[in-house]
Amino acid sequence: MIKKAQIVFISITMSTLLFVFALIYGATALLIHSVNEYYIDKLLTDTTSSFAVLKEDAVQENSFIVLLTHNLQTDETRYDYWYDADSFSEQTVNEIIKVAINKPYNSGSVGKVRYKISAIDNVGQKYLLVAYDTTENSIAVRQRANSSLIFLLIVYGVLFYVVYRVSFRVFDPIKQTLKKQKQFISNASHELKTPLAIISANAEVLKDDQNSQWVKNIQSQTDRMNMLVTDMLTLAKMDEGNINLSKMEFDLSSEITNTALPFDAVAFEKGRTIELDVCPEVKLSGDLQSLKTIVNILLDNAIKHSSENSTIYVKLKKENGKTVFSVENSGSSVPDEDSNKVFERFYRGDKSRSRDSGGSGLGLSIAKSIADANKWKISARSRLNESMVIKVIF
Repeated sequence: MIKKAQIVFISITMSTLLFVFALIYGATALLIHSVNEYYIDKLLTDTTSSFAVLKEDAVQENSFIVLLTHNLQTDETRYDYWYDADSFSEQTVNEIIKVAINKPYNSGSVGKVRYKISAIDNVGQKYLLVAYDTTENSIAVRQRANSSLIFLLIVYGVLFYVVYRVSFRVFDPIKQTLKKQKQFISNASHELKTPLAIISANAEVLKDDQNSQWVKNIQSQTDRMNMLVTDMLTLAKMDEGNINLSKMEFDLSSEITNTALPFDAVAFEKGRTIELDVCPEVKLSGDLQSLKTIVNILLDNAIKHSSENSTIYVKLKKENGKTVFSVENSGSSVPDEDSNKVFERFYRGDKSRSRDSGGSGLGLSIAKSIADANKWKISARSRLNESMVIKVIF
């Protein structure tokens, strides 16, 4: 239980940190991209401004400049261009010019080349096209973003280790408290078993000497306390993980049938009948003793809490590729919305009723613990005053 809570704590903490780190990385990547865009826009603007003074010397690395002179009389445009020969060829420059001047916008990009067109006179005869190859900038942006990601992953890994170590400190007091509680239950249960055995033996002797109702009551309550102590010990062992599970393949159909048959006599004495509807030759790989215990608990529970002169249905079927075992009895004091609370320790659907059925109130809790240990899914569906169905999916 503590281990599961520790895993949940680590999962929630690391999921929250992952979300925060994702936001940080997204913000960092956006900032790097924005700074790069600002740098390129500023470079194009500065180059355009400096051309009037520097002319062809305004050409920077990875860029080229085109002076477009439009003749109004002949309606022809002349192109004079200067470019960084290490980054562009004349053919590439001409191709980019043709694409750029035919676009409806004064700025844009052709592949990795960003450009900006500006008028440099008042009569619309001369325009300046400044272009810049952003390939190296894109690589630099990716490298910075990747560096940020690597850094955040390293920090995340360190934090995971810290959270993992801290979780032991956080849960250690709880673990110690539960350990002491379980130890107390175990010790108390063991201490109670001896006087209970003595009381039971003496009550048995007295009952033979005189058939007193008082002696019968002592015997009945002693048996009930003994059952409670046994169930408490069983749950304490399960809470501590002291349950040995074997894995073997067996005939599930036969085992359920054989385990259920002895309950016919018990049900008959209580005025109930048991009806079996077991799909034949169903195999299961798991712990056989766990299965028998669960079948015993569910049938015992159904007989104790079913209506008089009713039928208890025991079924084993295949549903959607899953093997499903179910026990259904008529009558239920559990509200519909509290169906799965029947697996809680000492739960009672009708709070006004005492435990006069002879049970310890821990049977279904034990069944749930056994199912969880075997990774079987157990669930209950109650219809108040109508029926209770408990299913185990293997």
